[in-house]
This record gives sequence, structure tokens and C-alpha cells, in this order.
Amino acid sequence: MYLTFKTICNPPGISGWKVKTLSRIMKITAIFILMICLRVSAGTYGQTVSYAGNNITLQTFFTTIKKQTGYTVFCNSSILKRAERVSVNAENASLEEVLAKVLHKQGLVFTIEEKMIVVSRGSAPDHEDKVIPPPVNIRGKVTDENGYGLPGVSILVKGTQRGTTSNADGTFKLDVESENTRLIFSFVGYQSQEVLIGRKTDLSISMKTDDKSFDEVVVVGYGTTRKKDLTGSVISIKSDELVKSNPVTLEQGIQGKAAGVFVTQTDGAPGAGMSIQIRGASSFMGGTEPLYVVDGVPLVDDNASATPKSGSSFDQQKTNMLSFLNTSDIESIEILKDASSTAIYGSRGANGVVLITTKKGGKGKDRIELNLVTSLSQISKKYDMLDAEQFATYQNEAYLNSDTYLGTTYGKDKTIPYPGRFDLVQNSYLKAPADFRGRSTDWQDAIYRTALKQDYTLNFSGGSGGNTYLIGGNLIDQNGIISNSKFKRYSLRVNINRQVKNWLQAGATLNYSNTINKMVSTGASIVGPEGGVVKSAMTFHPTIPMRDTLTDQFSQLYITSNPYQYVKQSLNQVTGSRLTSSAFADVTFMPGFRFRSIFGWNTSFDRRDQYFPQSINEGATAKGRAYVSDNNSQNVSSESYFTYDHKWGQHAVNATAGMSYGSGVWQYKYIGVSGFMNDALQNNNLGAGTIVDPPSSAKSEWSLLSYYGRLNYIFDDRYLATITYRRDGSSKFAKNNKWAGFLSGAFAWRFSQEQFLKNSPWLSNGKLRLSYGQSGNQGIGSYGSLSHISAANYPYGGVLTNGYLVTSLGNDNLKWETTAQVDGGLDLGFFKDRLSFVFDYYYKRTHDLLQNVTLPSSTGYTTQVRNIGEIENRGFEATVNARLVDRKDFTIGVSGNISFNKNKILDLGDVTEQWAAQIGTEPINYKPFVQRVGQPIGIVVGYQEDGIFQNEEEVAASGFFKGQPAAVIKRMPGEIRYKDLNGDQVIDDKDRTVIGNVNPDFYYGFSTNVTYKRFDMSVFFQGVQGGQIINTLRYVTDNLGDFSNTTQQAYDNRWTGPGSTGVNPKAILNSFRDLKFSDRFVENGSYLRIKNINMGYNFNFKSKKIVQAIRLYTSINNVLTFTKYSGYDPEVNAYGQDPSRRGIDLGNYPNSRTFSLGVNCTF
Repeated sequence: MYLTFKTICNPPGISGWKVKTLSRIMKITAIFILMICLRVSAGTYGQTVSYAGNNITLQTFFTTIKKQTGYTVFCNSSILKRAERVSVNAENASLEEVLAKVLHKQGLVFTIEEKMIVVSRGSAPDHEDKVIPPPVNIRGKVTDENGYGLPGVSILVKGTQRGTTSNADGTFKLDVESENTRLIFSFVGYQSQEVLIGRKTDLSISMKTDDKSFDEVVVVGYGTTRKKDLTGSVISIKSDELVKSNPVTLEQGIQGKAAGVFVTQTDGAPGAGMSIQIRGASSFMGGTEPLYVVDGVPLVDDNASATPKSGSSFDQQKTNMLSFLNTSDIESIEILKDASSTAIYGSRGANGVVLITTKKGGKGKDRIELNLVTSLSQISKKYDMLDAEQFATYQNEAYLNSDTYLGTTYGKDKTIPYPGRFDLVQNSYLKAPADFRGRSTDWQDAIYRTALKQDYTLNFSGGSGGNTYLIGGNLIDQNGIISNSKFKRYSLRVNINRQVKNWLQAGATLNYSNTINKMVSTGASIVGPEGGVVKSAMTFHPTIPMRDTLTDQFSQLYITSNPYQYVKQSLNQVTGSRLTSSAFADVTFMPGFRFRSIFGWNTSFDRRDQYFPQSINEGATAKGRAYVSDNNSQNVSSESYFTYDHKWGQHAVNATAGMSYGSGVWQYKYIGVSGFMNDALQNNNLGAGTIVDPPSSAKSEWSLLSYYGRLNYIFDDRYLATITYRRDGSSKFAKNNKWAGFLSGAFAWRFSQEQFLKNSPWLSNGKLRLSYGQSGNQGIGSYGSLSHISAANYPYGGVLTNGYLVTSLGNDNLKWETTAQVDGGLDLGFFKDRLSFVFDYYYKRTHDLLQNVTLPSSTGYTTQVRNIGEIENRGFEATVNARLVDRKDFTIGVSGNISFNKNKILDLGDVTEQWAAQIGTEPINYKPFVQRVGQPIGIVVGYQEDGIFQNEEEVAASGFFKGQPAAVIKRMPGEIRYKDLNGDQVIDDKDRTVIGNVNPDFYYGFSTNVTYKRFDMSVFFQGVQGGQIINTLRYVTDNLGDFSNTTQQAYDNRWTGPGSTGVNPKAILNSFRDLKFSDRFVENGSYLRIKNINMGYNFNFKSKKIVQAIRLYTSINNVLTFTKYSGYDPEVNAYGQDPSRRGIDLGNYPNSRTFSLGVNCTF
């Protein structure tokens, strides 16, 4: 089965296009481009001409030049008509020399750009009788700072348009008029140089890098631009800044370094998912993740779709969709934040766009780069749990309190758990608390370890002329700080660019990665046997040894699994393979007018293997549980667009117009089996199980067709304007709303270029920016607008018969979420940009929210997806950079950013509030998040505590227990008292109120960089102020008196009798306590972290024949965290990319402190 595009989007002019046909055409095109790229180059550099001709026309001369050299000549027809005939006699003469001799007498000048010769009028022709001095023949070589030849350097005669470019090895030849001639050498990323010829005829030019010049070039949607010409809000992070902390994923590398970009990790597990939120949450269903574009190809997967289904319904862990990327392969990351920048991506740009550009081969000699990093990681914080003696005392206290308040007789019967007596029935001594002194089992130490990480990258690169290549490989082997957890990745990357003709460039990029993610269960949404190893290590009794002293088997406890046994014997592994590839062709029709076509093909396969053996609680009753699930996806994309650049006088125009097509297929399968004879084969023989769960599978397809255009206009380098429009057609939406258009406009004023400021000694840059635009969100499933039919097999006549049931109601009017955004910005630079500021204020409003709306029961359906509601985000961002000291051998630089965002729900349709999904099962089992008009997404609702009941009189006077028997009144002293907000003397749902907000007040990052000669050092700080965290682990620690261990803090703050100041309930063996979701579970999530300290030394070698450069460096990550949060780490987000449930700690994998040592060698 395949779809015709007519039924999906029905775009004008291509009605009836079939998706498979289009896909085949694009694949064939990509293969053709790849073959061109791989073709062995045999180009000739330093062109020479041999020709003899008398009294020929200029047009004939140009035709001959093209035949001999392949260079195309561009010349106005009026010049050819007026030109005199010429005579030429040259043998193996340089192209530049021949052109100069022929054109000089005609009063013409020329420039050579790549393989194009542009001829134009120059000064008036000399008189025939005037004696023309012979030209001065200049030759030379242009090199970089390391002595390697630089190809493509522009060499112009000052005051003219005549010149040449350096060859592949950096050499050049040029004829000039006299010794007084000055030559200007310029190249992107290097400082321009002006050289007086004098009597020198053999020049040696060494170009110095110009970081400022290079930094001004940034990637934007479908092109690049100078930073000073930006009209929108764009952040650029270069490779050097990205890799300072040796991040495994790019999200770790950009955290805290970009204003308006809030990065949080799900937890600290290797290869774990992360979440990026740009300028707040704007959707309930559509997610908050930005669009990722790698080398021009959009990625459409997210962490959830890349993580195969788990056999445990409580498991919330997700893998990282971007973990296939080696951060060392990334050249730069550009983050598009405002609508002016993102509108070119239309329906996928509402949450921002992250453009990832990978490294390419450089021109010059072949290079080998080797980067070796070894790291050691340790848990950065542990809970202070009760040791064995304290735990035994605590348990005895709980039993004796039960006698006092519940009327039991444990003390009288001498049946407390640690009595310190000989028991005749058991014929053994029952230990007292003192007997455990110095004999405690620390279960956190049992599962946590010092973990080794190895990260090796090897790249081969080089090129000549317009041809470059890069071939690289990476191996990362990262052990987790919890035993038996690991992330391993093998990757191979190839990047080839070829100048096929002077008017045609082609290239291809291929990235293959294989990942192995050995996971352990953490962050499960339950307290109990399946709560994960973090909860298990906290609750398991410290009085129990690792192994039973009688059986030598692992010790067991009915309330949870032995944590060490769990991590060693359970299986939870995700294996992934991903291939991302792209190919492009770039055609230059004439200077400034180009066409570019990019084809992308991405495919991935992820498989999850799970087995819970009979030796642990999760598999004991089921006699082993085995699961296998897999996801696979294939996505193709095609981007074809024209660009036109033209500058005349004070005017400059850049125009882009193109078409985009994308389609994808996603599939998954899942099966679960239990009832095994033994655990020997784990999940490798599912047929050995006796009980098979109903298998499940699914498949979905989607497609998107788009047309877009953008126009940039600059007047006098002062006034800049941009207008962008994109129209998208998506298969996901209903027939009445397949298409939507997104328009944006922006204006900027570079007031620093005005005459009254242009020569200012203190203001080097000043720009005001203003933009408005729209972008969309198509964040629903492939068939979200259609009614769904599900299998509902039923017994009939003793035989299971196929049946189907309509399970959800479609919506023919379903359409896109649309976000309109206004952005105002101010860019300032002082003292040649040694001090610079960027300020932005924005206002975003999203309407037609996609939501599951509850339907009346009379309809026969529960919910329907509709467009209802509005959300706004408004905020302020500031960035500062300063070069405090800027000397040749000594520099000090500081930088920082801060971001504020306020989120508010403006409308929810027919209701004023609704509830997000619950955050767990018993005993958590609560919906803390309410979505309420006038409030932000992420407010937390619960009960407020009002201290502890001190005595029975206080309990009776509260009025909460009217009519209750005396036994109920007696047990309540030492229990939590909740506020009766409505005064009806009943604690129920009506007494719930707002007790927290998971959104931070602001977040920030700042760093200091110091260099002294060849030594460099940087310190990076990152933090969050405000925002609460729901700490569900306190359901374990604060419910004092059950059979679990607890923390020293919870035990020390317990109520111990009338007048006690303890804020925690008494320790009692109980089943009556109703521990409500209250403000005790909502904690301050603010923190300041010394995120990274990095130090390095660059070795310099006089001879660079073998070793060009060596850099030795060391770094520490997560050095120190200042926070009041009582959990492992305040940077936790158990539900990952779910915008409606953020800031939740379910006992997730803890963060680690990492020490790294690395060496980077260039040969």
C-alpha cells in the first residue's frame, strides 16, 4: 500500500505524485551526486595558455580560453561589440599574464573567481603611441600560521578589480604594472594583508587567523550570513566551546551557554535522554523540543519514539535520540529562537530550531587528528541513611510506639524485631541494636562505583582546490556509576566535497553509529518491588548482609529486590543502529545566482532486550519475565532552493526560494513471555515460556510538502529588512486543513553606522532589532485527525473470533497549532567589541492548542483531539562577553547569560482548568499538575501541612474526627495535620491549593577563560533560580515506621512525644497513616553548579614534518553544586520531554562528578 500525494496535500501542479515514485527519484539523484563526489580528481592548477592568432575578435579569444582552461568568461555584450581586434602569441604563458596583455590596451580589467573570469570596463585605453612599460611578473606563496599553503586566497591589485587566487598549494602568479603596486590578500577567517611590491618579485605571505571575522559567519535556515547582518535572534556555539566539558551529547555541551535555552537531563545515566526548551512551553501535546537540522537535513524522531517499549509499565527511562552524534564532529551549533529566524521552517519551528553543522575537510595538506580522553566518574552525592545499629533502634521504636498508640503487645510479648535475647523457638540469639555496631551493610556503596569512560576519535582530512574530504571514526565506552550500566558507541563519518566543474559543486555526508545502552531500572513510577535500584538501595535493611550466612545466596527482602543482585542479574539493554546521510549539488548559474539541492535519508533500528530472573522480586512470582521490543524508522527529505545575492551601490539583496519534501515510516513490535523453567537463556528463547502476553505492533507513515521564500535587503550597511513566508501541507491533518502558511518580517537598524557614530572610538557595534512572525506545530500522531479502529477479539461458539471496535473519534477540522511571536533586540559592542551585550525581549502567543478533550459519555467515546486553548510566553534574555585583557601572550575573557520566562495559560475552551496525567502508581498515585487559566503550565496542587498533632486533646479539638471512636483519636498524636482551607472540618480535595511551580524564575550561565602563552584555563558556572521539584523519594523516607530504611535527616526530625518540635510523623508500625500529597514533597529546585573546570597546554614544535600540534588537557565536570534540594541532584526530570509533567524526581539515576585527561594530536 502507498499513498498518493494528491490525497494527502494535493499541491498545485503536482497532483497525483506518488510518494514512492518521488522517493525513488530522490534516491537515484543522491546516488548520482555521490558518484560524482567519489570520482577521482584530476584537476589542473596554475592554468597556462598556448595560442597564436592575428587580428581575431575578442569573442574568439574568449572561446579559445574556455576550450583550453575550462574557465567561463562573463562579459557584457556591449564590450564585445566595441572591442578592437587583437593579436595573441603565447606559449605556456600564465592565464593571468595573457589576459592582462590582451585586455589592457582595450581599457578592460578582469577578476578570476574559482573557474570564472569576469571582464569589465576599467580606465580609458592608452594611446597607441604611448610607450607601455612591461608588466612586473610577481609570483609567491600564501601560507597559514603553521606554514601550510592556503588555497583560494583572494589577491587583488589595490584600487582595481584585477587579481587572482592562490592555487591548491598556496602559490600564485600575477602581472602588475609597477613596483609601486600594492596587493591585498584576503581569506575568510584570516586577517587581510596589504603588501607593497617594491623590488620584490617572489613574495612569501603568512596569513594570521582572525577569530572575530570567522565568528561573524553564522548558519541560518537554508544559508549563511554575517552575524552583523542578522535581523533575528540567533545564538552560535562553536566547536571549541562545545567540547570543553567532554560532553557525550550535544545537549550537555550547550547547557547554560545559550540565553533562552533551558536544558535539563532526565537523569544522570550514560546515554540518557535530555530535554531542550527554547523560550518556554507552548504546547500540551506537541512537546517542547526544537527541530534539529543536521547539515541541512531535518531529524524527525524524539527520545520517546527512539526508545523501544519497556516490559515494566512503571519504567520512565528514555534513551537519547541525539546520542548517535559525536560532539567532536560538530563544527558549530546555531539556535534559532525568534519567529523571524524559525518561520522558514514553518510548521516545525514553533519550539525553535537547532542547526547542527558537522566538520568538513580543509584545504591543504592531508591531516590526521587523534583525540584520546580517559575519564573517571563518581557519584557526586549520596543519601545519609541509617546504619544497622540506628536502623535496629528505629525499628524497635516503631514496634513499641505501636503498643502505645495502637494497643499492640510487642514489648510485653518480647517480639520486637531486635530484642537482644536468645529465642528458644528459633533456637538462636536475636541481636540487639548494639550488636550491629560496625557491622552495617551500605547498600548505596554496593551498587555505586567509580566508573571509567574512554573516548577515542580519529579523523583523516585534507583537500585541494574545491575538493575536500574527511573520514573519521569514534569509539566511546562509558561505564555508569551504577554497576552494570553502560553506554557504548561506535561511529563512522565520511564527508566529501568536490568541485566537479567551475559551476558545479557536489558533496555527500554519511554518519553511521551503533549504540549499546545497558540500563538499570531507576526512576520507576512506583514505590515497592518494581521501584528501581535507587529506591531499593535506600529501603533495603542495613542489618542484612549481602549474602545469607546459611545459604550463601543473595539475601532477600519481600518489600524490594536485593539491589546488588538486581543490577547484576537483570537484563535491560537497548541496542541501536542509525544511518544518517545526505548528498547535495550546488549549481552556480552566474555570480550570485545559485541553485542547491539536498537529499537526506535517515534510517534507525532500536531493539530492547529485558529479562527479570526468578531470583529477584520482579520475576519471582512469574517464574521469570522476558521481553523483546523494537522500533525502526526511515525518513527521506529533499530540499531544493535558489539563492540570489546582488550588491550595487549602497544596496544589497539576498533572496531564497525553494521547495521541501519529507516523508517517513515508523514501526514497532513488542512481545512479553513468562513462566520459564530456569533463567539460563534469559530472553533468548521466548518459546520456552509458558505464558505469552498479547503481542502488539504498529506502523505509521507521514509526509510533508512545503514551499518557502525569504528576502533580505540591506541599505548602506545600516538598515536591514527580512521577510519570510512558508506554506506547509501535512498528511497528519484533516482534509479541511491540510495546508497552512507562516509569515514573518524583521527590521534592524545598525545605528553604529550612522555618521554621528561611525567613527566613534568607543562604540564598535550598535544594532536594534524588531521581528514578528508565525510558526507552527504539527505535534500529533500520523493519524491524529482520523477515527481509530482497534482489534477487539471475542469468543463466539467456543472459538476466538476477530472483531474490531472504534476506539476514538476523528476530527475533520483539526488544524495546526500556531505560535505568533514578537521579538525586540539590542546588540551593543564597545571598544572594538572587547565588551559586547545582546538583549532580547519576546512575547509568544500560541493558539489552536492540540488537546485531548473529554467527551460526554452519551457519545460513546471518551476523548477527541481538538484545537482548543491559548498559551503565552514572555521573557527577557541578556548575554555579555568581555575581553578584559587582550595581549599577545595573555588574555582574560568573561562571558555570561541570563534568561527569564513567564508562562501563562490564557484559554482552555469550555473549562477553566484541567488535570495533567498522574505521576505514578501506589502510593504516589496522584495528579499534582493542574492546567488552569491565568496560571502557568507546571503549577503544583496539593495539601498544606499545619504541623503535627501533639496530643489527643488537640486531635479532638480539630473537629476532623467527630464521631470517630476513641481508638482513632488515640493513634493520631504524632501524625501530620493538614490545613482545612475551606473550614468545613473535613480534609478532602476541596482543601487542595497551589503549593508549587516547577518553572524556574530564571536560569543562567557564566564562564571565565584565561590564556597565558601556550597555557589555557576555563571555569564554567551554570545555575537555576526558583522552580520546585516534586521529590517522590520522601514517600519512602518520611513515612516513618514501615519496614524500609530511612535517612538520618528524616529520623532526626521525627516527632518523639508531646511538645516535640519534629516535623516528621512518629515512628510507628502502622497501616492507618494517610500520607497525603502535600508541600513536604515539593522542594526548592534552585542550584548553582561549578559545571566545568578545564585546563590545557599546547605544545609547539619547530619541525612540523610529522607532528603538527599536541594539546594536553584535563577537566572536571560537576565540580560542586550549591542547593537546598535534599535529593541526589536538583537537575532531574523523570518524564523527559513531556511538557505537562516536569521537575519530578522518581528516584532517578544520580548525577556524577567526572575527572578527565585528554590529548589531542595533529599530524
